[in-house]
This record gives sequence, C-alpha cells and structure tokens, in this order.
Amino acid sequence: MPFEMNAEMLPEMEGMANNLLMAHEDELVPSWAEFHHELFQELACPSLGDGSAPDLVTLANFESKANLLAENAAVHTLDATRPGETPFTCSAIPAAWNRNMINEPEHPPPPAMDKDSPWQTVSSCRLPIFFEENALVGADEYISDPRKKGRAVLMSRRSIRSSSKVHNWAQAVSSAEQAGASAVLVFNDLDVQEPFRMGLFGEKLPKIPAFMVSGKDGAALCAAKDCDLLIVRSMLASSQATPPWPLAGGRLADLAQAWSLLEALSAHEPEELDELLQRMSVPEKRVWLTRRLVRHHRTSQQAEAAEPPLAFVEGDRWLSPQKQLEALRKQYCEGTGIGSPDICGEFEVRFRGEQGVGSAVVREWMDLVARDVYLQPSLRLLRSYDQRQTFWPDAAATFCNNCWKMDYEIMGCLIGLALWQNCTLDLPLHPHICALLFGFPPESITTSLAEMDPELHRHKVQWLLANPIDDLGVELSFSDPLGPEESKDADEEVQSLPSLLSRHQRLSGDSSSTVLMRVENSEVLLCDGVATVTDENKHRFVEFLERWKLYEGISEQINAMAKGLGTLTGEDLGYP
Repeated sequence: MPFEMNAEMLPEMEGMANNLLMAHEDELVPSWAEFHHELFQELACPSLGDGSAPDLVTLANFESKANLLAENAAVHTLDATRPGETPFTCSAIPAAWNRNMINEPEHPPPPAMDKDSPWQTVSSCRLPIFFEENALVGADEYISDPRKKGRAVLMSRRSIRSSSKVHNWAQAVSSAEQAGASAVLVFNDLDVQEPFRMGLFGEKLPKIPAFMVSGKDGAALCAAKDCDLLIVRSMLASSQATPPWPLAGGRLADLAQAWSLLEALSAHEPEELDELLQRMSVPEKRVWLTRRLVRHHRTSQQAEAAEPPLAFVEGDRWLSPQKQLEALRKQYCEGTGIGSPDICGEFEVRFRGEQGVGSAVVREWMDLVARDVYLQPSLRLLRSYDQRQTFWPDAAATFCNNCWKMDYEIMGCLIGLALWQNCTLDLPLHPHICALLFGFPPESITTSLAEMDPELHRHKVQWLLANPIDDLGVELSFSDPLGPEESKDADEEVQSLPSLLSRHQRLSGDSSSTVLMRVENSEVLLCDGVATVTDENKHRFVEFLERWKLYEGISEQINAMAKGLGTLTGEDLGYP
C-alpha cells in the first residue's frame, strides 16, 4: 500500500533519521583493514608470488617500481624524422581522479610483446609534445599561448611550486586545459623526500588526463623536441574491481594524503619502510587518533552547546611573511581563528577576494602559514641542518624574538588542527622534535649530534677531539654560535644582540614588542664561568654542545608548542 506522511509525523521521522546516523557514525571512519586494502590496491606493486610483501611505490623508488603498479602508463617518444630508431620509453603514474579518460581509437597502442601479460591496455592517445622552460604556469600569457592546443604539455613540479598563479597540482592541470592542451605530464625535479600529492584539493575535476614521471625521464622528454608522444594506459587484469576509497564521500584526494603521510614518515627511516607496510601502523594510528579526537571533543561540545563552535579566518595570500605572522598573533590575542578556545568545531577559512570555502581551503591556508611563516628563515622560528628536508626550533628565537612563546604556541595549535582535520601539514619537523613534542620516553630518543648536524660534527667535534687545541691557531670560545640571519637587507635601526650571551639572558617571550632583534655573530656560553676550550675540558665542551643542541637550546620552544597542541589533544588523551 502507498505510504503517506503528514506534517505531524515529520519530527518523528527526523528523529529516527538522526538516530540511524548516530548509530552508524563510527562506521564512517575506515578501519585499519580498509586503509590497508585500499593503499595496496592503488599504490603497491603486485605480489611476485613468493610470499613476500608487495612494495609501496614512493618517489625514492619511482623509476624502478612505477611500471608495476596495478594501474600505470607508459610514455613512448615517436620521432617521425627517424622512423627506424628505437623510441624512448618511460613509466608514468596517472592521477586517480581522471581514470581511463584518454581513448582515441584512431591511434591504437602497439600489441603487447607478451600475450600472457597480466596487464591490459585500457586507453591510449598520440599527441605532439610541448615544453617551455621557465613558464609561469597559470598566468594569462600561459593560458592564451596557442602552442599548447592539442598537445601533451610537459611541466615541472618546481614550476608549479614557484608559480603565484596556481597553488596545487589540479590548478596547474586546469590552466593547461584552458590553454587547449590534451594531456599534462608533470616531472619531478624536486627532492624525492618531498611528499607527492596528486589530489584535487577541492578543485574542479580537469577534463584532460595528467601523469607523473620521474625527474630523469622528464629531462629526457624535455630534450625530445619535434616528436609525438604515445601514452598507453594499462591496468592489472583482475576479477575483482578496485573498490572506492573507504572514506565518507569517496574522496580520492585522501588517497594522496595517505601516500604523502607514508612518504613523510618513511623518508628519514627507509630501513623501517618494509616493517611499516607490513604492520600498516600509520593508517591504524590515523584511525585511532581520529576516533579518540572525535570522542574527546564532540562529547564536551554536546554537553555545552547544541552546535559545534565556529572558528573563522580571513586569509590573505599576498601578505609578506612578517605580516602573515602578525595576522596569526592578532588572532591568538583576540581569541579568533587559530587562537579560538576550541578549533575542533567548524573551522572555516576564506581568502580575501575569493569565494572558495571548505576543507581544501583550510588545508591550503595551513600550508601557506607553514611555508610563509614557520619555514621562513628570516623570522628565526625554525631552521634546518639537512638542506630544508627537516626542521628544528631555532635556538636564537628565545634571545631575539620577544613574542617567541606565542609564536610556538600557535605552531602547536597548527599541528593540532592538522591532526583534527586528518591531513598532512607541509611542516616537516625532524623525528627528534616530534619525539620530544609527543613525550616519547627518554630511552627511546637516540638522536646524536652527528645525526642532527653532520657538518658541525665532522668539521668541529671530530677535529677537536682528534687534535691538540694549539693546532687550531686561535682561541676557541666555550660557546655555540646562534647563526647569522640569511636576510641581506637588515634594518640598521634594529637592535643587535651582544656578541656573547648567557643562557639566562633568554627573553620571557610574552612581551608586546614584535621587533625581531638581529643575531649577527652572537654566541651562547654553554657553561657559566668557563670562557675557552682547552685540551683538558674539550670532552666536556662536546658534552655541553650536544646537550644544548639536542635539548636545552630547544626545550622552551618545545614546551610552548606542546601547550598549543594540548589545546586540541587534551591532557587525558594518550598516544599509541
């Protein structure tokens, strides 16, 4: 019989619907088994049949493993002027969000050499190549350039990163699409340690296919001018189709986030990658943390208010690093934005002059803050000892920055927000800093000075221990340099620090003055009452130096970061 619902029944039906949603809310969070299955379906090479665990494809092993993915592509150069020459071939990884989009039957792919191959061709196309060095991706002249029409456009990750007109992979592909391109090949000319993300980031789905190739293959394609490319896309034959990504809404971009997280964690400990993949501990911990955070915050919110709190940020892409930092400090002091009492409700970001909102805009703003503020050397908040692969709190901050305590608390809030948003933040802290921040047991922290700063250990510590002090030719102070500024246009009116500082001269960090004093050649005495290094005390000097570098010089900054992080995690939330 047909069912008719009147107005009196509406509240009851809404209540039933809410109860059903609440009953199944936990099922929306994927289990570790779902993460395990999906990551290996999308990112792992097929098993060789010998019982060994499949390999996960990362940037470090891209060239040797990319062609073994369950879905991959091959790029062949076809030179019409030299038909008898063997074409250059390389492997590519297609972006998951434009799966199987190329299909031009008038250019069928060559027959497979091995008829028993488990891979089957799903699409192919033949296109002339186009590459322009130093192109400003996304600019008006880039989009209006007619030379890209109907071609496979080659662009570098560096050009995407450096362009002020596009802010992610999807926007770069869309700009090439507007220029009339038929496909995009992005080659990796950045460090292999940098996370590789091919997500949509909330952008509109481009209608042309995009692929990733290695830096070496990209250089070869750049040199192959006046030729056509044959792009052949293949999938591993399987009786069972790859299931959708298990997160709510089937957002394929989250697959790239998971890959980015795995790469970021495994980059500094490659020997543990196999064990990490076998146990799948990272996705398991992500799910564990998501559930704990939801339970911790949603319970208190439901008890206090009917609706979750709202934190709002009006961002500005074009502010200088100093102005970006001032905007963060203003939010923190006013209790708005990143300084809101509870940033685990609805956190909304809008950029000035733009209409976009949503989680993708929040993540973009967090990455902008990380890059333009905390990774900016001139602001003396973080510094790197391994060519910007990882970062440490700058020991100079507590001497030259009157607001250092607030700045590091904001950083802790930013890290907590990334945990809550379940996304990867472009803020690669060194594992030693993460261990201190999350309260790892002291016996589990084994970082040495040689691992932190190999150059300092090799040229100063090892030489000092192996040679008499007299051979040095100069008097060595029992101190550690804070490191000069990298900025070349220092303000002459800004006060400079004394050449020699005591550790007790660190600033309180809660002053209202935002002036950053100049460090120049200032050094910190490692032990009061000891002025110079001698043959008798040089072993003691090395001990003091290592303790300062690894712990005492950064402890106050770590404590401030932990305070900011604690506003999200809560004191009763433990870690696995």
